[in-house]
Amino acid sequence: MKLEIISPENFLFNGDADAITLPGAGGVFSIMDKHVPMFSILKTGTIVVKKTDGEQSFDIKDGVVEVKNNVLVICVNE
Repeated sequence: MKLEIISPENFLFNGDADAITLPGAGGVFSIMDKHVPMFSILKTGTIVVKKTDGEQSFDIKDGVVEVKNNVLVICVNE
């Protein structure tokens, strides 16, 4: 799936991912390929992006995520 992680200052990630783990307002959750459309608020924590060649993580203060048509856009405050 396509993933963009952006902050007011810059682009943190733009590429393909196999799974993403997010710190949601109601608890940690994961999004995988072909996930149903959704929108969620994020709280302070770590986003973990899993790719075929490893993992990458991003510490955030808060943010939002939108999933639509196998594209994730995550807007965060670092």
